[in-house]
Amino acid sequence: MLRIAGDLVHLPSVHTTTGEFRDQYRWCLTRLGELLAHAGLGLDALVRTTDFTATATRAEYPRCGRPRRELLGPVFPGAAGILVDTPVAAGAAVSLDALAGLGPLRPVNPGWARYDTLTYQPGVVAGNTLVMSGFGALDPATQLAVHDGDLVAQAAFIYDNIDLVAPGATVTRLLEYVTPAGLADYGKLAAMRAERYPEAAVTSVVCSALLRPEFLLEVVPTAVVPA
Repeated sequence: MLRIAGDLVHLPSVHTTTGEFRDQYRWCLTRLGELLAHAGLGLDALVRTTDFTATATRAEYPRCGRPRRELLGPVFPGAAGILVDTPVAAGAAVSLDALAGLGPLRPVNPGWARYDTLTYQPGVVAGNTLVMSGFGALDPATQLAVHDGDLVAQAAFIYDNIDLVAPGATVTRLLEYVTPAGLADYGKLAAMRAERYPEAAVTSVVCSALLRPEFLLEVVPTAVVPA
């Protein structure tokens, strides 16, 4: 069932247990399109997908690029990828959560060239809501992971990049996925978050791992842009 709140359309999670990883990913996108049709929308309305991928399929994750390129756009949505040890159902390699936007969409990129070849954007504006991708400690210029093993430094780097995508916006929500290796230091981030994002509601989730093994944290933000 779809839920509309403000500028956003919330979709239920979708998954299948049939086929290989890429086939399952394509099925999930197709199913999201069928659900959006009930609201008179298509896949071009998506503003973010969150991919919960079985840890065993980490090496196959890049294979989702083809169905995304073929089915999504012209404004590619944001994306986040989270690894889970136990899939939502036996045989499900991936489960997708998704948000769509009402009205025209506007991609947001502070100038990072790597996104020219990717099937997702750093952020997408729908109405006055800026929906952003998941951010890990990845240098946008070199595509190399940074601050290996240091959760606090990774968080500061991530928050700096969020601020580059959302200058002048008010961050209203932070969904933070932390790995077991980063959990011991996670409490140290509270003061940093409160200073930078005093208006943000924070949800913290411990996940099995993230797509880059060096990542201890992935942050999925949402913001309100000035009218």
